[in-house]
Amino acid sequence: MSHQQRRACIAAGAAAAAALLYWYRRRQPPEGATLLEAVLDEEECETLETLLRDLLRNGSSLPGKTYSPVTAPAFKKRNQSRETLQFGAYVDKNRVQNAAVAPLPPALLRVARRLKKLGVVQSVPDACCVNFYGQGQWLPDHVDSKKFERPLVTVSLGSEQCVVFRRRGYLARRIRLPVGSALRLGGDAANDWTHGLPPATRPRISLTFRRLNAETKRHFADETKAIKERRDAKKALKRQQRNKPPKPSVRAERRPEAAPLPSEATDKTPSIELEHVRSVYNAIAPQWHGTRYKAWPRVAKFCLMNCGAGALVADVGCGNGKMADAACRRGAFTIACDTSDALIDIAHTTHKDKRYECLVADGVRLPYRSGAFDVALNIAVLHHLSTAERRVQCIRETLRILKPGGRALFYAWAKEQKNGSENRSGHQFDSTDVLVPFHLREHGPHYNKETARQCPAHAVRDERKNATVLKRYCHVFAEGELRGLVAGAARVDECYYDEGNWAVACTKL
Repeated sequence: MSHQQRRACIAAGAAAAAALLYWYRRRQPPEGATLLEAVLDEEECETLETLLRDLLRNGSSLPGKTYSPVTAPAFKKRNQSRETLQFGAYVDKNRVQNAAVAPLPPALLRVARRLKKLGVVQSVPDACCVNFYGQGQWLPDHVDSKKFERPLVTVSLGSEQCVVFRRRGYLARRIRLPVGSALRLGGDAANDWTHGLPPATRPRISLTFRRLNAETKRHFADETKAIKERRDAKKALKRQQRNKPPKPSVRAERRPEAAPLPSEATDKTPSIELEHVRSVYNAIAPQWHGTRYKAWPRVAKFCLMNCGAGALVADVGCGNGKMADAACRRGAFTIACDTSDALIDIAHTTHKDKRYECLVADGVRLPYRSGAFDVALNIAVLHHLSTAERRVQCIRETLRILKPGGRALFYAWAKEQKNGSENRSGHQFDSTDVLVPFHLREHGPHYNKETARQCPAHAVRDERKNATVLKRYCHVFAEGELRGLVAGAARVDECYYDEGNWAVACTKL
């Protein structure tokens, strides 16, 4: 043999060895991929295939998206369309979605348990994607979603097929999948290598067993709970709308109406208030007006800070309207009310040239729409209400007519009357429910015979002072009592003692 012939033989041998090595490497699975043959015997494969094809024929009757064929035009054009059954988890275009699907049927659950028994997986898979491939149909290269735990296991039925692994910079790997075999993908094979199926030569079925990770399950559970809550809320709203009374006419809707009262305890004005509050103020209105003509300094400051131009102010229990100047100073419009018609007449006459309207109304049953006012004043009203229910209802009514974020100021006579200049009334109280005397003088510029004749039956004559003594009912508030009542219905911003009264400024939430 000549030298040239020997060189040719060596080159041919090297080429054959390289081809053999190439063929060997092409058949070696990537790291993390393991093929287990004969996981299912021939009889089990035939039984399982028959069962799955029966399920496929009845796919439209399966719950949710269990039957989800791939029928998009682009897939049909590339011969990638196929029929699928998805149990336990729904995947669309390699994206896991929170959709309703059927759980694993008993036949597939037995296979999943066998995989765990053989040590292929550590936990029993709870999801399986069943792909039905026709002749010529194929699967493009892909990496399964990271929302599934590793490893993944694919069981082959029907006919033998090959799976091709690819990774940039590496030689492609081609692994034969016999019928009844299980291909386990974990590590690099599941995360870094793509895998796909070439066109099938004969019809076959592929079972991919997977398990959702804990984070995805938790996310889907929270999402399902939120969807259920929204659905229940919509159902409740529909039930409420069905049971809602007919909508009133536009004219009736525009007419202000008081909110329904919570109990019969506040429905009727007690006789003690009629006798010792309303009748008393109707009788003493002129004299009262002569000595009370402007807001207290801290009330005026509250109005200055909150009653801006264009604001709508409610003065609940306005009396003779002494808050008018403070409330309307910066261009606000005030609507005032009181139970004493004599005081309302004085307020109307005195402030008719201001942005100020007044009417006779009870603070426990305000004739205003809910959420209509920006600011509400409730000054020296609560201590004239004889029951706890009426005091609470008056606070609720004052807050009801406020817009969310509206401000309210409450003043009520304090039981703790301090000595000195702060105690202008000169009274000291031993109990919380008292009858406070008022001397209606029968002389001076503010004496009015007509109103004096309206004195209630309990009035008595004081010859020494040349006056008629009337007694006003008052519930004087202990420290913290007013704050406790308001705090149950609004956010308390400030609580302080002023002019012998406890005061609370608050915001409606």
